[in-house]
Amino acid sequence: MKIKVNPTRQELLELKKRLKKARTGHKLLEDKLENLVQGFLKKVKETKKLQDKIEGELPEIFEDFLKIQNILGKKEISNFLLGFPQAEIEMREKNTFGVKSQQFEVKNIEEILDKSLSFSPPSSFLKESHEKLKKVLEDLIRYASLEQEVKSIAEEIIATKRRVNALEYILIPEMVKTQKYIFQKLEEQERFTQSLLMKLKSYLVS
Repeated sequence: MKIKVNPTRQELLELKKRLKKARTGHKLLEDKLENLVQGFLKKVKETKKLQDKIEGELPEIFEDFLKIQNILGKKEISNFLLGFPQAEIEMREKNTFGVKSQQFEVKNIEEILDKSLSFSPPSSFLKESHEKLKKVLEDLIRYASLEQEVKSIAEEIIATKRRVNALEYILIPEMVKTQKYIFQKLEEQERFTQSLLMKLKSYLVS
């Protein structure tokens, strides 16, 4: 399917400019796509590594919780949790490889951790559990942010791939066909003009 144009030299000149821009844009988008895919794979690897780390940390956290529960009792733990502060989540925008994503941060994490430390009289066991909890909370927040980055980059890869395909398989081929069409029409016009001039010349000479 050709782009509808008047087969003139001016249109041909404009089409050549547009075709050049389209090919340049296609190359830039291909480079962007390659960088996005590389960045995506890097982020996926980072996310998987962090996931494995969290999965290794959580059993220890649960084990510590059960130990504390056995020492203090379920009722005391339930009463304590009633007054536990809720996490205040703040979202901020991050730009990764030119892609925007939401990053999470717990604004009152120190308040939460301090509250957990006041759960029972200080002990070396509780302090160790407190440090473990702090690390796993930080890892979980980081993991949630990484997941958002991976999702946003994946969506941008899909959108960029569509634009690359649209240029490569639709717009540029249509421009090339239209360019050939204008060439043919201009050649036909030139042959017609030449034929007309020859007939006119023959008429004038006779």
